[in-house]
Amino acid sequence: MTITHQVALEFLKPYSTLDRPLYVVGGAVRDILLNRAVHDLDFTLPGPTLPLAREIANALDGGLYVMDEVRDTTRVVLNVGEKQRLLLDFATLRGSSVEDDLRSRDFTINAMAFDVAQPNHLIDPTGGLNDLREKRIRACL
Repeated sequence: MTITHQVALEFLKPYSTLDRPLYVVGGAVRDILLNRAVHDLDFTLPGPTLPLAREIANALDGGLYVMDEVRDTTRVVLNVGEKQRLLLDFATLRGSSVEDDLRSRDFTINAMAFDVAQPNHLIDPTGGLNDLREKRIRACL
């Protein structure tokens, strides 16, 4: 089976629950909205990332790396073709909600998210989708 970002997102749906949602955030959301190729997916979730990342790496036969132990950031590397990889980065939610996390990001077009269990519901507290449509770069305030 070839693992594309769409296949990975479908696989991850059951890992997003009411008590521990799993959000796709940042540039991957922007690129999906623009129909661009996606080679890395960034996720944020409440609580520790390592157990989830380890389970996903084992299930998909991927590599596992702790990128930042202090900030609880973990990476799963999946081989998806000859010399091609799909990176899945998991970080603990910054703030008390996904909206707080998004507001702490650099630009509004990188401050959008969706729960993998509800991919058609865009979370956009800073107006990033409108900025994307207007081809405008605006800092989160």
